[in-house]
Amino acid sequence: MIRRPGFQARRPFLRALPKVMSIAQVDALITRAEDECTAAGSTREAALASRTLALLEMLYATGLRVSELVSLPLTAALRDQRFLTVRGKGNKERIVPLSARARQAAGIMA
Repeated sequence: MIRRPGFQARRPFLRALPKVMSIAQVDALITRAEDECTAAGSTREAALASRTLALLEMLYATGLRVSELVSLPLTAALRDQRFLTVRGKGNKERIVPLSARARQAAGIMA
C-alpha cells in the first residue's frame, strides 16, 4: 500500500477573483456620465449628473470602496487637495492620491 501523507490534508479555501470592468467599459461609463452632465436640462438634473460623474471619477481615480466614498466627510479633501484621508476597514486611516480629473469633477479644483 502506497502512503500519501498529503492526501488527507485540507485544501486551502480559494476565493474567486472580483469581476472588473475593462478600460473600454470604464471609458464608456465616464463618457456617458459626462454626456449626461452636458445634456442635463433642469438644475436638479444637472446636479444629479454632476454628482454621478464626481462619484465615478473618484472611484476610478482612487480605488476607494463604495462604502468609503459615500461616507467621506467634505473635510476629507481640505487637508491637501492632492490627497484624501480615508477611514477604511477596521477604522484604519489611509491617504489616497486624487487625480486632477477627479478633483475637477468633485469641484475641489476649478
